[in-house]
Amino acid sequence: ELIAKREEYDEQSNILNAREKEMMEREATLNEFLNQNKQMSQSLNMLKKKLLEDHQNLNQEKEEFQKEKEEFSNQLEHNMKEITKYHTQQTEREENYGKKVHELKENIDLFEQQKEDFEQREIDFNRSIKEKESLLEKKWKEYEEQLRQLKIKQTEYSEQESS
Repeated sequence: ELIAKREEYDEQSNILNAREKEMMEREATLNEFLNQNKQMSQSLNMLKKKLLEDHQNLNQEKEEFQKEKEEFSNQLEHNMKEITKYHTQQTEREENYGKKVHELKENIDLFEQQKEDFEQREIDFNRSIKEKESLLEKKWKEYEEQLRQLKIKQTEYSEQESS
């Protein structure tokens, strides 16, 4: 009878040891998952912070470009007034007419070239903004997808733990 009880005790001890081992493995798996989850959350938060920073930088670039555009427009308007003024003065001075007309034509050509250069810069800047906005949108979608995958993994893990 003692041998039978001893065998029963050994059998229960083995069962308890196996359960304890299984619980330790589950705990290790849980800790690994929690660490991965924490790392992914940190990575996603860093990505979100970077996206917001990029968005702020883009807005700042837009504001700076708008100021530069306004300054250029004001300078262009001033230059056009100056050209008009010089042209008027030129018509009053017939003896210097040929020389001043030539200077005005050069100034007009220069301003037209500056205007074309500025328009090209504006096109390039708008293209750059669209590319940056597209990149921001792509990164945001990646962030949302990673977040969705994380939620799926959490749900799967919760279902495994509950079963």
